[in-house]
Amino acid sequence: MVKSMTGYGKVLVSDDLCDVKVEIRTLNSKFCDINMRIPRQYMFIEITLRNLVKEALKRGKVDVYIEINPKKVINIPVLNRNLLSSYISILRQLQMESEIIDDIRIDHILKFQDVINYEDQEELYSEIGNLIIKGIKECLVKVDKMRGIEGESLKKDILKNTSEIKSIVKKIEEKANQNFDVQYKRIVERLKDLEIDVDEDRLMQEVALMAERSDINEEIVRIYSHLNQIKSVLDSEDEVGKKLDFLAQELHREFNTIGSKALLSDIKNNVIKGKVEIDKIREQVQNLV
Repeated sequence: MVKSMTGYGKVLVSDDLCDVKVEIRTLNSKFCDINMRIPRQYMFIEITLRNLVKEALKRGKVDVYIEINPKKVINIPVLNRNLLSSYISILRQLQMESEIIDDIRIDHILKFQDVINYEDQEELYSEIGNLIIKGIKECLVKVDKMRGIEGESLKKDILKNTSEIKSIVKKIEEKANQNFDVQYKRIVERLKDLEIDVDEDRLMQEVALMAERSDINEEIVRIYSHLNQIKSVLDSEDEVGKKLDFLAQELHREFNTIGSKALLSDIKNNVIKGKVEIDKIREQVQNLV
């Protein structure tokens, strides 16, 4: 299935311990660029989460937001008694030396953050980590589904563009022989004007070779081939973005060559129309995985 790099998903997973909200947003990027916002306590599963995201999404700029709302106490507060005694002693010494008569209050003590430490419960972190992984997997399914829907829409647009290009090429093909004939006649007339006395057969051979340079049939054949390859790539199960981008560049190259050889205004005008459709394809494939 053709997939876009643009997608969004949001899930909430819960157990008795906490609620975990996972939000994933993806945009265009040549590579898999993952920006993950996760509470510091759960960095131990970051590599696992990144691998899950990369395996599921392949390419794109990916923003992952993880929010955890505990239902139970995860961090147990522990009083650092020795440090508390030291702070109180210092505060009392300040009172005496500065003759401050204010009492020492609890809010004074709490300003020293290391007076109260928090004891981690490792088994709870592990349990929450598993819940985060579950949330990431469920969210990735939603993102992937949205990317698939968007990808199918882009596929239809690209096929529409290729169909239009095929119609344009047919019009160019109808004029291809005329383009050759016009070039042939021009060269013959120029040589006659110069009144060069050469062997007639030899002259015709040289004129034919020069006129052949304006032949656009080879380019037309390659364009048809590229259009068929685009359809084949779109129908495959592989990643298609880079392949389609390459084929679009090749199409552009062939139309440029035809444009440089064209003598008829009809061909030149159709070359312009074809390049417009190719630019549409190139813009669309930038958003495909």
